[in-house]
Amino acid sequence: MSAGIAPGSWINLPDRSPAWYGDWLRHGFLAHEAGVFTTAALPFEGADMLIGDHRLLVEYLVLFHGLLPPLRGQREALRGGMVHAMRRLDLSAAHDRIIADRLLALARQTGVTDAIHILGAMVAAAPAGEETNRLVRAVVDAVAARPLPRSAEDPAETATGEDTRSVLYGLISLPGFGVLQARQSLKALCKADPAGLVEHLIRLHHLLQPRYAASACGTAASPRWLERRDRVLDICEALAGHPMALQLAFEAWWTRPPGAGTRAMNWQSQDWLCGALADEACNDAVQAALPIHYPEDEPGYEAFCRRKLGRDWEEQKKLVLAPLDADAQKAAMQAMARAAPDAQAEAEAFLAGTEAWAA
Repeated sequence: MSAGIAPGSWINLPDRSPAWYGDWLRHGFLAHEAGVFTTAALPFEGADMLIGDHRLLVEYLVLFHGLLPPLRGQREALRGGMVHAMRRLDLSAAHDRIIADRLLALARQTGVTDAIHILGAMVAAAPAGEETNRLVRAVVDAVAARPLPRSAEDPAETATGEDTRSVLYGLISLPGFGVLQARQSLKALCKADPAGLVEHLIRLHHLLQPRYAASACGTAASPRWLERRDRVLDICEALAGHPMALQLAFEAWWTRPPGAGTRAMNWQSQDWLCGALADEACNDAVQAALPIHYPEDEPGYEAFCRRKLGRDWEEQKKLVLAPLDADAQKAAMQAMARAAPDAQAEAEAFLAGTEAWAA
């Protein structure tokens, strides 16, 4: 490019609206991917001189996105066009499933999370089949890559962490959602909605439990044992900025994980997360990798300890302030089991973002 020529100045397009770009994308993808021409215009008219190898079509469009002049609002219009095109899809049509694939790849590479979440909701309601299963896996992969939306480049984007949770929850029960997607979703959900950790664990339990039960993990440092440790590390890293939510969630889970039933003698050892938390080697590894510090001035926590756990504040500080060794962490997790009957409900209220218990 010659000196003095602004990037993108050769693009032969007047200023356009998001709706126009949505039609532009749909027409271009149909022409390139399915040989279907919906208008007399060239596919990707105005940017056609940029498009090269068909196999790199999305990459060329990502380049086009970067070359659009941001000061005229055309980059934002193209981003809005991705959302517009995604909303028009009919996933029962073969051509639209192809477009969905390409739009998803484009939205992921340009950070348009609104478009990704729209497709996620559509996939959850799509007809069953291998094509839908493949889209489930692709959407989970895209959402997990951007669990905390709101692009700084596009202030108009409205996606939030709550949308991330809603999309992933909607996909969990589908056939295309397997153990790999559960692993990706656990970390993404913890980042997007730290206070909902207990609910995330419940939703994913039927997939994580068979994978990481003690009987499946074997001895310390085995491949599956290391994989289970990494899942606990994922949780701790995602909630590093929310230490009390992490602590109370672990306590609530230890008290009664899914399937605890009538509290058979070995119910805790059978649960995958309880087994990990009770494993000294796993605890040592987690503490070595991520010492968790619990601030003494955590709002409401002193009152919670005094009123619900029935413990002297100084004693409770010794119990939970970090870094914790394995024995101290076990004691902290067992504290709620010895507490008043309503302690777990109060902890869950805290995890849900309320402060009624601190009144």
